[in-house]
Amino acid sequence: MASELLAARNGLGFLLQKGRRYFLADQVMMAIVIVSTCAFVMDRILRRIQAHLMQ
Repeated sequence: MASELLAARNGLGFLLQKGRRYFLADQVMMAIVIVSTCAFVMDRILRRIQAHLMQ
């Protein structure tokens, strides 16, 4: 997503930048919710993998 913020023409980073540029608050908030949800899910998955490997 970090690279999408700089140079992409699609993706969540692009939607976030486009929404910011054109004052589309609903689009910005939705992108933030999606990114946050993905980060939360990835964190939970990695915690389970770590717990399994540390047994």
